[in-house]
Amino acid sequence: MKKTRFLSLLLTVLFTLTFAVAGLASTEDITGHWAEGTISEWINSGLIAGYPDGTFKPDNTITRAEFMVLVNRSMGYTASGEANFTDVKDTDWFSETVSTAVYAGYINGYPDGTMKPNAQISRQEVATIAAKIKNLEKDPLAADSFTDSAAIPDWSKGIVGAVAQAGFMKGYPDGSFMPLNNMTRAEAVITLNNLLVKEEPAEDSDLSVIDKAGVYGPEEGQRVLGYDVYIRADGVTLQNVRTTGNLIIDEQVGEGTVTLNNVTANNLYIRGGGIDSIHINGGSYNKIIVEKTASGNVRIVAVNVSGATVVISENAAGENIILEGDFESVEINAPDVTITTQGDTTIGTITVGAELTGTRLDLATGTTVDSLVLNSETIVNNDKNTVKKVTGDKVAESTIANKPATSGGGGGGGGITVPQVTAAEITVDDTAYDVEITAGKNGTVNFAALDPAAVLSRGKINVSRDCTLTLTVPANKFISYELDISQELTAGWNTLDVFEYLGALYPDGGLTLAKIKDVFGSSELIFEGTLVDSSERTSNVSLEVKLP
Repeated sequence: MKKTRFLSLLLTVLFTLTFAVAGLASTEDITGHWAEGTISEWINSGLIAGYPDGTFKPDNTITRAEFMVLVNRSMGYTASGEANFTDVKDTDWFSETVSTAVYAGYINGYPDGTMKPNAQISRQEVATIAAKIKNLEKDPLAADSFTDSAAIPDWSKGIVGAVAQAGFMKGYPDGSFMPLNNMTRAEAVITLNNLLVKEEPAEDSDLSVIDKAGVYGPEEGQRVLGYDVYIRADGVTLQNVRTTGNLIIDEQVGEGTVTLNNVTANNLYIRGGGIDSIHINGGSYNKIIVEKTASGNVRIVAVNVSGATVVISENAAGENIILEGDFESVEINAPDVTITTQGDTTIGTITVGAELTGTRLDLATGTTVDSLVLNSETIVNNDKNTVKKVTGDKVAESTIANKPATSGGGGGGGGITVPQVTAAEITVDDTAYDVEITAGKNGTVNFAALDPAAVLSRGKINVSRDCTLTLTVPANKFISYELDISQELTAGWNTLDVFEYLGALYPDGGLTLAKIKDVFGSSELIFEGTLVDSSERTSNVSLEVKLP
């Protein structure tokens, strides 16, 4: 494995050097091109290069692997992890590129285990990557400004609207967006350049990337920024700064320390640091999001931080996180996470997400937790009076050293049950197929014996009370990530929006079982879902569909 990894790295270096040398050529074919200025800047900065014959070919399409190279270079992503895909070998030049891209979290593979690195990348796929990098909220209404908005698939409409509204991508002169068009090299450069563009004048752009130790920001007053700030060095202190963008403590910090004094940002992303790491004094953040760090250990000290909500993201599996100070809430969404508290620490609510394993909470003397919600089996080491209340679906299965008298279960206790699915029905060729589906168990519908040309037209479910259903649709040939579809349900029978989504993929000729199998590349699909009522009581449901 080490030998093939080395060979892959060597091939990547050779590939990069080849194109860097090519970039020194004249690339006369960009003269007069609408993207000439930006392309020239990127060539001069070494972010992209031309071909050996001296051309750039700005209107040529770009593959998924080539686009990942540009994203990794421009965004400074260097760390990589395991990325196992059947069409990505250790000896491929793009092996490390794919590993870095997957580790950074902006792209995933397909359900069949492939990445399709040599396939052309579409405009809606690029929009998805841009939205992930910038953590944009979906904005489907903004996509209605395009003349072809009706042709934008439901799954990508909110994403396209978000990137358009943010100014990262634009439409064509005729007012269309063309989501299925393959991205050109020029369009790729412009889009990524837009992600890097700062909203302040050039003289004020020195805080966009902080890559040297030191103190940054004014001693008094407050400096207002309009862009993302990346901290990429040990020993950085950032003070008296407010930005409308995100603040990212990047992987280049390693096991070093970062101090934030009176800093306000949209979200704070923690991707670097060690056991003496992140000191947050004052300021405000929408969320403090802990992602995978190089060391796997990070300490967060928060003092006088307004609404300190810590979210342990899905890709932070195996992290050991030390908390000290005052926190409004802590959400754990990854397996094998250990939370340790130190000193006088106060936490409003700690929530352990569903279907996690290996969660451990070591709550020290002097720590106070108002509410502990256990939706997965958890080991809790705590002194008496540390935790005031324990609820959740997995209280009984958890090991709690000192369980408070007010502990309960079932997503909130009090004898009130969580919302349930009592029946389901799926119609194929005017025949209704009943599905037995209950919380915590797979409901199964078997179409394996049907004609592949049979048309699936409708799905319904019957719920026990008013609630919101969020259904996770697996990645497919149109999108490389899981899609969450949410809809409001009333007590009784409801139609399923997921069928509208699937139907939009093949609007002509009906949604046949063969088409569904073609989209998802599998004969057995599992749709995971959650039901949440107005009191935030939650139950989990899932539906398995077997296709011909």
